[in-house]
Amino acid sequence: MARVNNPLIGHARGRVGNAVFSTWKGKNIIKEKPATVANPRTANQIANRTRFTAMIGLGKLFRPVLPTGFKEYASSVTWLNRFMTVNSNSGAFFYNQPQQKWDVDYQKLVIAEGALYPTPFSCTGSAATDELTMLWDPNPHANQSANDDLYVAVVGPDFSIMYQKVAPRSTGTLVIDVTTVAANMSAGDLVQVIAFFQSPEGHIVSNSIGVEVNVGA
Repeated sequence: MARVNNPLIGHARGRVGNAVFSTWKGKNIIKEKPATVANPRTANQIANRTRFTAMIGLGKLFRPVLPTGFKEYASSVTWLNRFMTVNSNSGAFFYNQPQQKWDVDYQKLVIAEGALYPTPFSCTGSAATDELTMLWDPNPHANQSANDDLYVAVVGPDFSIMYQKVAPRSTGTLVIDVTTVAANMSAGDLVQVIAFFQSPEGHIVSNSIGVEVNVGA
């Protein structure tokens, strides 16, 4: 049972609800004590505990390209912090409840974010040659330039990954050899292609865009 005296002339000790009364250096003080102290063990709580670690791991997987993709934020946050912040809200990173693990929707994953006007692209795969063929509009629009550089990240089903800084916007097409990514693929397996453009002077980038492509033999 808590015991409370007049705070002007006496002392307070004990607890009432979550309020804990005590005396420190002759003064009455009140501290808040949590109602319960527990080690959360529900499925959602356990999932949230591993979420941060899983996102860091994914960020490290894309580390070769993220400093470029988030260069416009370099003065305020690190590339990893920006990657984690934007993908916490992009819908790309989600918990797969049946398999009890974190999964990635690469078509929603953001690996670049900036002020350069974005450019959609199409991509097809060839199992016979282990190649991807990308097509995009070679004509610049808005603040784009014909000399903007294309960056591409290709992710295989086993998390093998390759990066490439390739031809300028004006070429309009690109063939990528994905032999190293497709080496262990089977029929129906998909690779993820995520691409963005960077201005010639390197000051701004476009938001990244992702697609799935079948390259399985």
